[in-house]
Amino acid sequence: MLKIVHLVPGSGGTFYCQNCLRDEALILELRRQGHDVILVPMYLPTFKEGSGIEPDAPVFFGAINTYLKEKLAIFRALPRWFDRVLDSYSLLNWAGSQAGSTRADGLEGMTLSMLRGLDGNQARECERLTEWLATESKPDVIHISNALLLGLVEPIKRKLDVPIFCTLQDEDTWVDQMDESMANTIYNVIAERAKSVDGFIAVSQHYAEKMISRLNLASEKVRVVQVGTPLIAEEESLRPIDPPVLGYLSPLSENLGLGQIIDAFIELKSRHEFRNLKFKAFGGLTKDDRKFLKGQQKKLEKLGFMEDVSLMTEYDPSKKVAFLQSLSLLSVPHIEGEALGVFLVEAMAIGVPVVQPDVGGYGELLREVGGGRLYDPQKPGELVEILSELLNDKVKLDHLGKEARNQITRTHSIEAMAKGILKSYSELAGIGVNPQRP
Repeated sequence: MLKIVHLVPGSGGTFYCQNCLRDEALILELRRQGHDVILVPMYLPTFKEGSGIEPDAPVFFGAINTYLKEKLAIFRALPRWFDRVLDSYSLLNWAGSQAGSTRADGLEGMTLSMLRGLDGNQARECERLTEWLATESKPDVIHISNALLLGLVEPIKRKLDVPIFCTLQDEDTWVDQMDESMANTIYNVIAERAKSVDGFIAVSQHYAEKMISRLNLASEKVRVVQVGTPLIAEEESLRPIDPPVLGYLSPLSENLGLGQIIDAFIELKSRHEFRNLKFKAFGGLTKDDRKFLKGQQKKLEKLGFMEDVSLMTEYDPSKKVAFLQSLSLLSVPHIEGEALGVFLVEAMAIGVPVVQPDVGGYGELLREVGGGRLYDPQKPGELVEILSELLNDKVKLDHLGKEARNQITRTHSIEAMAKGILKSYSELAGIGVNPQRP
């Protein structure tokens, strides 16, 4: 069996984080198969207490320390005991609850510094991590969660002679928020660091092609392994649902399309045939989202619709399956698209049909799996009309839900994902399943 170190940036567990869900599910499945998988958290604690997965190492590059070292030179020279105080779980959990974690504004310099590794302002912490990996873990494989952490590759390679892999998923949604000149610099540094990586694993063909072009990656170093989910083993949707419920599963954020789906709900709700329609949104939120959400609540209250709306601002993973089972239909109209859409895989695994803009990896997934409808985000009103059509046709809705669950079961199980990851290790670095370094 393999000894695998996963370097995973934590989100603090306060909102629905697609990369966190991907990493958590993969680590648990690889462990179930007998592999020794070591979870090394970065920035913030990784997953909420009770998720079934615990870190195997202290938090490296603690968010408070990393930020202060970037902003003030004095913090780069303070003793390690002071770092340990700032890296305490109580302080890091507080930082996670206060952060606008989905926004890159103001973090351009720190992102670039992290990518510079030993030449960046967090060099001392980089040395601490590589020393820990060499003395405490001694892995067969190191798997980095995303390309924004590639500043670690060269320091690790100097210390350990092991293959390093990196998952590709939605790095562009972070970098593209930045000033154009800074974003271009960051992409150039990522591309340079990528030359030392043994292999990349993209979550969709669409995103693989996008990053091969943007980072000038050698295509033979890239594999596509779509996200799998363990939710397939759960009970399916409780349809038929009466009155119908329109759902949204993602952080309650303006830039992910919550405002658009609420506007669609309002338009449908204003029609006589949908007067009993309900709306539920689940996914938690960051501090940056609170003002936007209050505005949406006021809009719904003014129209008298708030009693039929549930906006779940506290993210509790244990309630996710029950939430999905209660839905007739799900839509997250993020018109800029994403690499894949983990929320789509999870919803369809429960048998919930989906309606998505035909952008990014959404179209690739739905054309492969079925179980929903695509719309053109450039055509005003098309989202509402498709939602109306499906909500008015319970037979069609039920068929799409069953189609989604059946296809996801065949193609997007967590077992299939783990198998694809292990196959990528083998094809790209000749790693079998039983190297067991001494």
